Amino acid sequence: MGSNMHQQIRISWILIFILIFAFWIRIYHLSSNPVELFSDEITQVLSARSIIETGKDINGKFNLFLYNKIKLGTPTYGYLACTSTYIFGNNPFAVRLPAAIAGTISVFLIYLISKIISKNDFASLLASFIGAIVPWGIYFSRIGWEPALTVPFLLVSIYLLLKAIETDSYLKLIGSFSFFGLSFYASDTLTLYAPLFLITILTINYKYLVKNLTKFIIPSVIFIVITTPFVYVSLTNPLKNDRAVKLSTFKTGINHESLRIFTKNYFAHFNYDFLFKIGDPNLRHGTGVDGVLYPAILLFIIIGILFTLKNYKNKVNILLIFWLLYFPLGGSLTNDGVPHATRTLIGWPIFTIFTAIGIKGMIQIIVNKKLIRLIIIFFFIILMINFTKFFNNYYIEYPVRSQSWWEYGQKQVYDEVKRIANGNESLCLGNIDYWHEETLNHYYLGYNYKIIYDTNNLNCLKSDILVLPPTITVSEEYKLEKNILDLERNIKWSIYKRSLQAPLTNL
Repeated sequence: MGSNMHQQIRISWILIFILIFAFWIRIYHLSSNPVELFSDEITQVLSARSIIETGKDINGKFNLFLYNKIKLGTPTYGYLACTSTYIFGNNPFAVRLPAAIAGTISVFLIYLISKIISKNDFASLLASFIGAIVPWGIYFSRIGWEPALTVPFLLVSIYLLLKAIETDSYLKLIGSFSFFGLSFYASDTLTLYAPLFLITILTINYKYLVKNLTKFIIPSVIFIVITTPFVYVSLTNPLKNDRAVKLSTFKTGINHESLRIFTKNYFAHFNYDFLFKIGDPNLRHGTGVDGVLYPAILLFIIIGILFTLKNYKNKVNILLIFWLLYFPLGGSLTNDGVPHATRTLIGWPIFTIFTAIGIKGMIQIIVNKKLIRLIIIFFFIILMINFTKFFNNYYIEYPVRSQSWWEYGQKQVYDEVKRIANGNESLCLGNIDYWHEETLNHYYLGYNYKIIYDTNNLNCLKSDILVLPPTITVSEEYKLEKNILDLERNIKWSIYKRSLQAPLTNL
């Protein structure tokens, strides 16, 4: 009794250490890496703040889902980030903090689900530790946008449903169906994965479902009530699904070509380069020189999958097999940026769980304890080498390598514009590359300025304040106020203000 208690205390302390470490690597230099707040991070904060403060979204209407010009986004992260900015200030750390917390919670949930699956403390702790340090989990725990909520919402829904079935708990059943429903408001990809996993788990446990059918009435009603607004908006507002339809692999229907593209996209997410070498080529989704997972865990992933297939009659193992098959769907049903680390983020927990199963399975089949210790020590050495390499790539080299992807320098531009402006000047903003970045103006400047974005427009170059690339020359009536430099000390934008009392251009 005493030794068991001491063991549980030791396990608890190890888990606490893992969670503290997971949180630390998610908030380390969080304000400065990624190097700039991107428009996707900003737009949901603007919408949520507008609704909280005025009762209307930035488009002048009350929206359940947060508005931008290409879609209605899920609202949960926007409200979390907005609340964080009220507490910690209007800065990148505050916008991204909910993502770091969500990522840390995900690590804890990986431990809990692994405990259900493996019934083994060592395997569960190992899964949570690997989940804490793999690149996939770190990338998307440091960006302030809705994908940060994909994994925690899905994992808590799965965990509660598995525990409800295991312990015959009615409260956990209600909690699970509630979270499955709330997932529709947390992340766009969960509108695919949440019902898919709910149906899969219930199908696998159909005997329990049939035996306890009446227990599922209230949870089902709760799920329907929660998701009804989502269904209503999806059916009545084309903006809700318009972008998804345009990006769909099957936008032309189910035919030979679309099936070929889907198959190609699907298996691209099992590619070695994506998983272990390069990752997502989009530098907002990774370093471009690291896979989403570490090569050190590849062998144990394979062993874990083999052990899972060997024990395929076990219900949780059936779930793991389906999980492995499901994870590429988010990136395969859309034909945009394949392989896509964001839309397939649910691969992060399943591969870490397979790694833990593989190590546990290896321990079971190797009799020599000294050999087991040597293998585990060697594994951790290689794992730490992989982690150290990634740490250097991400925290030291990545900011410079990715600065153009994150539009580094925008905050400096707006800080300087605010410094030299009185509040009613006309602006020529050559730092805005595409329409979505208009949200940067609203976030940093507000809505009072008269702005032209097209530097080819002659009226733009006659504005009171000019923000231009260094290749564009201006007339003598403008004074250079500041050059904005990139991280390699190259001039990215030059900021000018009209110095002569020339008449204002009628814009």
